Amino acid sequence: MELALNLNLYKDTGASNENSSLEDNPFKDFEREITSIETILVQSLKEHQMNAPANFDYTKISVANIPSGTSQETLTGLFNPFGLIASIELNKHHAVIEYEETTDCWHALQNMNGFAVGDEFLVVELVK
Repeated sequence: MELALNLNLYKDTGASNENSSLEDNPFKDFEREITSIETILVQSLKEHQMNAPANFDYTKISVANIPSGTSQETLTGLFNPFGLIASIELNKHHAVIEYEETTDCWHALQNMNGFAVGDEFLVVELVK
């Protein structure tokens, strides 16, 4: 009972000690780091979401180094976030993906080249 009263008195008087901020939120520094990392990630995403250059007139990409057993559904799941896919031609370790829009093709090229799938890193290039 005496401890509870002392805690209430501590809170009511606004008294503080050097550890009060740590006791109030022990993850304060961690939360600051997370916020900093989120800011960096958002900025990076904005840089990668830039529009395609004006002379970029391609809708097809070649995807190499695809791990064995990768299905067309898996590729669709990986590349669909960048835009509407018109077609996918998959042959063992290689695929050609065609997008409806040139901007979508650009975003896929910028974001998926070097992307890790299993133990492999995708090699994404334009099909001219």
